[in-house]
Amino acid sequence: MLAVLLKFVGNYFIWQEWNLKTRDWMKICQIETKSAYWTRFVGKTTEEELLADSIVDTFKDFIESFRKYVVAVLTGEGEDKMKEIRGNIMKPAVATYFRYLNKILEKSDSGFLVGSQLTWADLVVADNLTTLINAEFMDVGKEKMLAEFREKIIETPKLKEWIEKRPVTRF
Repeated sequence: MLAVLLKFVGNYFIWQEWNLKTRDWMKICQIETKSAYWTRFVGKTTEEELLADSIVDTFKDFIESFRKYVVAVLTGEGEDKMKEIRGNIMKPAVATYFRYLNKILEKSDSGFLVGSQLTWADLVVADNLTTLINAEFMDVGKEKMLAEFREKIIETPKLKEWIEKRPVTRF
């Protein structure tokens, strides 16, 4: 069916071109979906899984703004260009992203973004908050709820152990 549809719309792909993984009988082609599936940190219910996916999709939307900053840093843009990106792109994007995350955490009884246990959304967002702290886009003194959330996640025993051993990277 997929091959017929692809032929119909004029796109031709061979299976080797697709980013596919197979688990039992199922072929999975989205990298984020695979990440959640392989780690099994997807939530207890279908609704929790959907909410975790939605949060990660919002992260992906936000990261497009951050990508502009990273590219500017890596290509050695001048101070004026960096100020422009920080002020005109990153500042509003960070504010919107933080409002979104804070609203979710305000409603959470567990301190997790979804449900009552660690999900892949928690891992993705906590890692991103670490990057934002390192890039000086997040002030932990002002963003107390997000800072507490991040600490809760990175203090997870196995994750804490891994963080202590991993190489430190810029982004």
